[in-house]
Amino acid sequence: QRELIEATRKAEDERLARQAEEAAKKAEEERLAQEELLTREAEAAAKKAEEEHLQRKMVEAALIAEEEGVQRELIQAARKAEEQCLACEAEEAAKMAEEERLGREAAGIAEEERVQRELIEATRKAEDERLARQAEEAAKVVKEECLAQEAMQ
Repeated sequence: QRELIEATRKAEDERLARQAEEAAKKAEEERLAQEELLTREAEAAAKKAEEEHLQRKMVEAALIAEEEGVQRELIQAARKAEEQCLACEAEEAAKMAEEERLGREAAGIAEEERVQRELIEATRKAEDERLARQAEEAAKVVKEECLAQEAMQ
């Protein structure tokens, strides 16, 4: 009977040890799966932030190209006006008045464009800061969840 009891205890101990190993293995697999999921989410957030950054750069490049086109048009218009106004003094006086008006308008347009660029840059900076905070919060959540998972284990 003692041998039977001892054999039963030994079998029960082995069964419990196997169950404990299986539970530990399953917990580790779940932790790794959770960690992989959180890593993918963090990578997706970083990719989205990079895409938004590139979009802002493309918009900025388009604005610069547009500004350069406007400047070329103004230069061409001024040259044409100068060539046409060499005929007489009256036309030259009118040309000078027109050039002054165009200069004031160009200065006003340039000032408006400068203000718009500053507004766009401030908006971009605020968005970059918001995205950085989101990324930091996501990283913090990932770290807290990993710590919580490890603490549960």
